[in-house]
Parts: sequence; structure tokens; C-alpha cells
Amino acid sequence: MRLSDALKAFVLDLKQAGTSPETLKWYDWHIAALGKGLCDLEIHKVTTEHLRAHIAAYRDSGVSAYTVAGRDRALRAFWRWVTDEYALDRNPMKNVRKSKLPPLEPAAADSAAFDAVLATCENDYAGVRDRAILMLMSDSGARRGGVVGLQVSDLDLAKRLAWVREKGKPARAVFFTVATKLALATWLNMREAPPNESAVFVSLKTGCAMHGNALNQMINRRKRLARVKGRVNPHSHRHAVGIAFGMAGQVTTGAAVLGDSIGVFGDYYQRFDTDDLAESYDKVMSSTRFLK
Repeated sequence: MRLSDALKAFVLDLKQAGTSPETLKWYDWHIAALGKGLCDLEIHKVTTEHLRAHIAAYRDSGVSAYTVAGRDRALRAFWRWVTDEYALDRNPMKNVRKSKLPPLEPAAADSAAFDAVLATCENDYAGVRDRAILMLMSDSGARRGGVVGLQVSDLDLAKRLAWVREKGKPARAVFFTVATKLALATWLNMREAPPNESAVFVSLKTGCAMHGNALNQMINRRKRLARVKGRVNPHSHRHAVGIAFGMAGQVTTGAAVLGDSIGVFGDYYQRFDTDDLAESYDKVMSSTRFLK
């Protein structure tokens, strides 16, 4: 079996398991590049040396360390599956060292830029919709896919929660403030959509469900109106929520709010400088005789 055929089978297996379309495209893009580089070699002829050379060449192409690590992760998942599915004698990726990453600091939203963008939303149809989107993103830390995929039946304004579905995973609850509850209620009262359209956020032109690219375009358009360049994309709000919970030491709660594992959340968002650590130390140890 050639690499291209194994890739098709791998992607089909992921699709059957409920993997999101975005993730399927990600795997397809990374692994197809290997097939192209090796001239669609048969899978049993791929060696560890082939894979080392492929990753090294990709690193030398000038892409970021995080992109190289993504290629590494995709190839490891693919070859684990191929080795098991087709009973290969050995996994050629097994002895390839994992790509190292520099520490990644989560890039939170720029609060001043966000306030300026929010101020461009007037009380017309477009402004009411966009205000609700922006405020929900800021409060909940939901991913872009979760925001545009939100259904009217997923909203519980009384409890100030919404059920979002992200990255092919089961629905999870996200929460929002009273101000966002009012913004959402105002939008729902104005929202115009075909009878069979259940998406909360719809296109201004067609009334059909809004797409992720349209959300990005809306944000960029309002950034130009506000004349700001700061970060206000959906993921930056997610990082802001994560940092807030991490700095408060609420790892378990923060992980649940963002739908992350405790380990991933703690490694990524619980960052302290020495002043933070000293303050936390004094609070915890204040009852001991040594600090009195």
C-alpha cells in the first residue's frame, strides 16, 4: 500500500470517529506533504531516516518551531495508526526524536483595542449582532467554531450559559455575564432568519448561519473602523480567560471552563513571576509561626 492510500484510510477512520473537518484537513495537509516528498513510497519501505530527513528539511524551510512540532505530531499519529492497522514490523517514527518547543506565552486579547472595537457597534442590526458576538467571545473563551456553531436551543439566558460544540467534541457549557446576557437577548429579538435556520448568529445578507471566516472579517472590519491593531480575535479572548483563572490558581475550574485537560491548562496558563509566587506564599503560609 502506498502512502496516499494509507492517508485516505487514516482520514476516513478519523472521520468515522467524529474528528472535526478542520482537524481532518490539518492531518491531510501534513501527511500528504510526506507522501509528496517521498514520491508516494509504499508504506513498508518508509524508514526512520526518511522521516528524520523530512522533518529536518521542513525545519530548514523557515517555518516556525510550532509548525514543525505540528508536522511531528501529525506524523506520529499517522504512523502509530498505520503500524497497527497494517501490522508493520516496526513503526519508522518510533526512534525519531520529538521536536522541541520554546516556552509559549499565551497571547491574551488587548483590552483597550477590544473596547475600541466594541464602541464601533451601533444600535443598528449589524451593530447589535456584532456586539453580542464580541461580548460572548470575551466572556466565555469559546473558540470561533463554538461561537458560529451556537444554536438558539443551546442558549439559556436565565442561567447565563451556552452549550458549544468545538473540534468535534461533545457539547460543553460556557458562561457569560449579565451584560452579555442583555446583548444576546437584544440580538435574538432583532434576529431575522429563515424558519429552518437555528443558528444564533446569522449572515446580515442571507439570514443563514454565519461562518468562521465571516466572523474574522467582521472583527477586521471593526478594527479598521476603530483604527486599532491590537489583538481581539476569538482565541485571544480564550487566552485572556485562561490567564485569569490560571493567575487565580483555579486550574481545575479554568480547565473545565475552557474544555481543556487539567494538565494542558496548568502547563499553558498557570504562569507566575517571582512577585506572584511571593504573594501566594505569604497568603498560604500566613498561619505559620515563621511568618508572624
